[in-house]
Amino acid sequence: MLIIEGLVFGVVQALSEFLPISSSGHLIILHKIWPSPLLDNLTFDTILHGGTLLAILWFFKKDWIEIIVGLWKSLVSGQSSAMSRLGWTLVVATIPGALAGFFLEHILEQVFRQVWVVALMLVVFALILAWVDKLSRKNQNFESITVSRGWWIGVLQALALIPGVSRSGITTTGGLLFGLTRASAVRFSFLLSAPIIAGAFLKQLLEVSWAALPNQLAWALVVGFLASAGVGYLVIKYLLRFISSNSFKVFIWYRIILAVLLIIFFV
Repeated sequence: MLIIEGLVFGVVQALSEFLPISSSGHLIILHKIWPSPLLDNLTFDTILHGGTLLAILWFFKKDWIEIIVGLWKSLVSGQSSAMSRLGWTLVVATIPGALAGFFLEHILEQVFRQVWVVALMLVVFALILAWVDKLSRKNQNFESITVSRGWWIGVLQALALIPGVSRSGITTTGGLLFGLTRASAVRFSFLLSAPIIAGAFLKQLLEVSWAALPNQLAWALVVGFLASAGVGYLVIKYLLRFISSNSFKVFIWYRIILAVLLIIFFV
């Protein structure tokens, strides 16, 4: 049973982490409908973050290599390139979310970790995404993202600490606000997720007591990791492909329907 739970939770983590539907909101829902020792297990949560981190690093491995090389050259010799500028933009854009997470994460989770808050945020930010997607110019390519624009997208990313907002949803909305095409906004959102996921993974890694890990959870951890990494990779690949020729309508309606169901069954 724990192996099945590991598989299901790994899939849910990957889908909700990268799709604009709120991972924290779905975890709160899982707590309500599927009581499991895995959901309150820091080791398991760490493993799932490791899986999604592997997915984002592996899918964009060429980009990450070019970004790291570009940053190194800009520091050592002052050479500037498109990838070095993107690298610095990601660094700056990560700062607001990292600071908010460090100082406010536990406070916000305690205050807003309620089903009615998740439902409200699902609807509010679904409507905001729909409005921005409809009115934005969507004529800017990926290279048009500047450091200042990245900073403001990073500020929006900090709002994702509130359950139901969705980190990928709010950063994609920010990209659209600055006129990015849907594919460019989603791609930047994916790249921007890596430092935040990596930070959460490393923080949890330091807190995990591996010696106290029950033996019966071992296979559940392995299955959860493989599920979150594999499904995460596929979500990234096919969402980029899907959004190149489609709108966010399916995700907007999903959020609204889910919010209604939450109100009916839990509130």
